[in-house]
Amino acid sequence: MLADSSVDQFDRSKAAQLGQDVQRLLRSPLPDETIRTVWLAATHGILDPHEHGMTVRTWLRRIEEAWLARVHQDDPAFAPPPPQPVVDEELRRAVIQVIHTVAEPLRLASEQPRTGFR
Repeated sequence: MLADSSVDQFDRSKAAQLGQDVQRLLRSPLPDETIRTVWLAATHGILDPHEHGMTVRTWLRRIEEAWLARVHQDDPAFAPPPPQPVVDEELRRAVIQVIHTVAEPLRLASEQPRTGFR
């Protein structure tokens, strides 16, 4: 549903960005628990892949498959380009700074996903 609605709501470039972001996460060296912790904090614990018997990377692969299936409905010949590295150093530093400032609240949110941030 997430992949379908993103393709329907976004223009083509934003929908392609979703695919790139999922591919980056799948290929990233980040541990599954780090990705899961950030996801739980960002969604206030609404959807925990572990509650559905999946690892985070299994869940991301399912999102990627659903995204590709939905994109292929509009463009059967679409072939996703490989994910491009993020090269904006200023943006990278800003993201890392934010992650450091919320590391502890994210850890707490992952331990109590139903309450999340308020």
